[in-house]
Amino acid sequence: MYKTLLLMLLGLFLFSCANTRILKAEKVKVIPGVPSGTLVIRFSLEVELKKQTEFLSLKIDDSPKHYTFSVINLKSNQQGSNKVVYPKGKYLLQIDLPFDAKFENTKSMLAIELKSNKMITILTKPTDSLKVLNLR
Repeated sequence: MYKTLLLMLLGLFLFSCANTRILKAEKVKVIPGVPSGTLVIRFSLEVELKKQTEFLSLKIDDSPKHYTFSVINLKSNQQGSNKVVYPKGKYLLQIDLPFDAKFENTKSMLAIELKSNKMITILTKPTDSLKVLNLR
């Protein structure tokens, strides 16, 4: 009896922790299309929400800085900010930063802080490679 109850509670806890998952993490070096343009590095996370969630912060590697980022609903293609509570669905979190040589290495660790049902969670995912997007 107690074992069954304990297993049910454990299962409920494990399933409730999986409210959000990171599907993909990318890092792209964007080369501008005009000579006077600035080189940027774009970080993006594709996230799937299973419950209503608020995105609190985004960190890159060991940086103590929390970045402001945009949130794009992948179903409606509408853009929002990270100051809103989002319903379940798939979202793209994206940030463009001025290019810095420290981002030249292929791997970076992205960490997103979320709040769902008054619980704060931090999810991390490494970028697989450094892609290059030439706008010329």
